[in-house]
Amino acid sequence: MPGIVSKDKCYFYHYCLAEDCKECQSSGRYYLANKHFIQSSCIPKAYAPADFDPTDIILSNRDLKRYAGSLQIMVGSGSGAYFWSEGSGTGKTSVACLLLLKYLANNMVSSFLDEIATPVLYLNTVEFLDKLRASMSRFDEDFDNLWRDQFTNKAPQLLLLDDIGAERPSDWVRERLYSLINYRWSNGLSTIYTSNISPEKIKDVVGTRVHSRIFCQKNLVVRFDGSDRRITNG
Repeated sequence: MPGIVSKDKCYFYHYCLAEDCKECQSSGRYYLANKHFIQSSCIPKAYAPADFDPTDIILSNRDLKRYAGSLQIMVGSGSGAYFWSEGSGTGKTSVACLLLLKYLANNMVSSFLDEIATPVLYLNTVEFLDKLRASMSRFDEDFDNLWRDQFTNKAPQLLLLDDIGAERPSDWVRERLYSLINYRWSNGLSTIYTSNISPEKIKDVVGTRVHSRIFCQKNLVVRFDGSDRRITNG
C-alpha cells in the first residue's frame, strides 16, 4: 500500500495509533522524529531499534508493565525508575530507551508547538561526566549549553542516566551527580537509571544524598535477569 511507513524506518512503530503507520506520516510525527527530536534526545539507535518489540520484556514484570502502561501519568507525577542487573546485555537500557521513545511519541507534537528542545534525553553517565570534566579546561559551547539546560525549564521531562555507577567514584563525581539529580528531584522531573550495581551497593559509589533521591518512594526498582542478549552463537 502506498504511503505506509515500514517498521524498519519508523521509530514509533510499536506505539503508532495506526498499525500501518499512516498516522505518523499524515500528522508529521515521522518528520519531527527524524529531523528534530531523535537527534536532540541522543537516544542511540542500537538500544532502540525500530523492529524491537518491547512487550517481551515489559510484560515479564508486573510493576514495569504498570509503569509503562501509565507512563504519561508516572512522568507527570515525577516518578522514575532504577533498572539494574548483575550482568550486561539483559535489556535494561533497551527497555529504558523504549520508554523514552514512547513518551516522546505521545508528547512530540505538543513539545514542538511549545518550543521544548526535547521532552526526553539519553545520557551515558560515564561519557557525560568525562565531557563535563573536559569542558572545564577546554570550552565546548554545545556541551556547555547542554549542561546549563539541565538546570532550567529546558530540562527534559524524562531523562535516562544510563550505566550509573560505572564511573570512577570521587567527591567531584558525587557533587556533579548530586547537582543534576537533586535539581530533577526537587522540580518533580522523572529520571530513569540503569546500572550493573544493586540498590544497596550503589550507595558506596554515588553517596548517601544521591542514593536517597534515586530510591525515593516515587521511583520503581526493577531487577533484570537473564543472559547477555547481545551475545549470539554461531
